[in-house]
Amino acid sequence: MDKLKELLEKGFLPVQFPPGFTSKSYAFKYKKYMGAWESKKAPSTRAEKFSVARSSYYRRVTSIVNPVSFFLLSKEIDKFWPQIQKHYKKSKISLSHPQIEPEIRAIKISKFSELYEAKVTRSTGYRYVLITDISGFFPSVYTHTIPWALHSKAAAKKNKAKNDTYFGNILDSRSMGVQD
Repeated sequence: MDKLKELLEKGFLPVQFPPGFTSKSYAFKYKKYMGAWESKKAPSTRAEKFSVARSSYYRRVTSIVNPVSFFLLSKEIDKFWPQIQKHYKKSKISLSHPQIEPEIRAIKISKFSELYEAKVTRSTGYRYVLITDISGFFPSVYTHTIPWALHSKAAAKKNKAKNDTYFGNILDSRSMGVQD
């Protein structure tokens, strides 16, 4: 499976888009443009935001990022996916471990119903539960926390090299490029 193609095809456009809007041609032709995109300095781009209807009376703000910046970030995610997976598996509290699988979206995470049942089971005997909504998470990420989470804050601050050992610095840089 070409994980990069999956990320470009099923991870580029917001899930709230009507079915007629796809990024299939972008994904199928990425190799044609890859050389040109990689040879230039990565652009610093800003996402185009818009409001979409939800099933309730509320609306959700979503965005489309620059396709070149998204490609460069996705390429690094693809390259370092085994290390990212290894990092996910370290968590003793996370109930979801994302996978790149060709389904509706490029990244498959646990279903909310499964998470709800696990939350209820795990909360038995406790007096309080903390619940949070991270739907607006990505645009608010302080990107330097990516290498901090992957390598520890001390190690990331000491080693700012963008290499395979400190790949979090690469992901940090590419994430900054996607969200200005």
